[in-house]
Amino acid sequence: MSSFLIMLQMCLPKIFALQFSILSWLSNTLHFHNSLSETLFFKSYIYSKPEFINEMTIISYNQELIFVILIIVSILIFIVYNRFSKIKGHKKVIQWQVDWAEEQWNFAHDQKEITEFQKRIIEEKQTQILDSINYAKRIQQSLLIPESDIKQFFNDFFIFYKPKDIVSGDFYWYKKTGYLSIVVIADCTGHGVPGAFLTMIGSTLLNEIVNHNKIVEPQKIIQALSKAITSTLITKQRIDSFDEGMDISICVINHQNHVLDFVGVNQPIYISDSAEIRKIEPQVNSIYGIFQIDDEVEIKPISIKLKTDSYVYMSTDGYADQIGGENKKKMYSKGYEKMLLSLKNIGSQSQEKAVSAYFENWKNSNIQIDDVLVVGINV
Repeated sequence: MSSFLIMLQMCLPKIFALQFSILSWLSNTLHFHNSLSETLFFKSYIYSKPEFINEMTIISYNQELIFVILIIVSILIFIVYNRFSKIKGHKKVIQWQVDWAEEQWNFAHDQKEITEFQKRIIEEKQTQILDSINYAKRIQQSLLIPESDIKQFFNDFFIFYKPKDIVSGDFYWYKKTGYLSIVVIADCTGHGVPGAFLTMIGSTLLNEIVNHNKIVEPQKIIQALSKAITSTLITKQRIDSFDEGMDISICVINHQNHVLDFVGVNQPIYISDSAEIRKIEPQVNSIYGIFQIDDEVEIKPISIKLKTDSYVYMSTDGYADQIGGENKKKMYSKGYEKMLLSLKNIGSQSQEKAVSAYFENWKNSNIQIDDVLVVGINV
């Protein structure tokens, strides 16, 4: 099409020149024939011969034919010129569209490069963040006493520990001092990194309170822990604006007389034996957990005599709060107690597997909504 337009553009001057030549020739011809007609007319008039009349008729016909040809040629030239003008206009529109498309493509290409650059930056930042979180996970796990080190002091013992994220807001702590075993589990409000920082602080402070300060009574441990965390993180003036908290349960087990002393803040424990399963309610219920405990709050531990077949179950709320089942609702304490009933007459290793299997079956394809920690103890 572009080659045709170029040829047509080159030929137009010649066409117009030809048209001009034809018009000049026709003009001269008409002038000649008019002169000739006048001469013949006078001749025929003068001489009154019939052959002159016939010749006049032929000349008149030729004049009409030439006039028709002239009109046709003019129309054709007008059509060609008009068509050429339209094609030239269309060419400009097409060229504008091509230029616009190229600009859009260049813009899209630039945007793609910017997007890819931003994606690389985000991926690099994400990698750095994940590396930091994984490092925090190693630190957190190093503060947790290995399960095998605790098992040696009990007849049966298991830990079901399932963080929601890489790091957990739940933690457990254990210390054997003399004939006493001190078992602590805690749930720091929130999960992930904020909760994990609190677990590290809690574990460190418990080491200080029990190992260095030699405090072994559960109510005194909680009061000392509350005071230490509060002084570390917040002041009394900021307690109302502080969003974090720590729910905790402490069991101090006397291996000589098999008596358990329990203190809990927002966390119950369960005692299961051949006769029944008992729920031992916490002494303190507070939005901020131990952060609102001070020296003025009197806490009296609950003492329980354990039987030979007694199992003590300590847990954070993540297990019972998990959404699942046929109706996709929380398990609640009723479902949790049903799970504990299914553990009767099962050894600790099998119990841990049973607790895990029950949780996964309940959760099914639903996402895990919180950190999960369950500890089972048989003295």
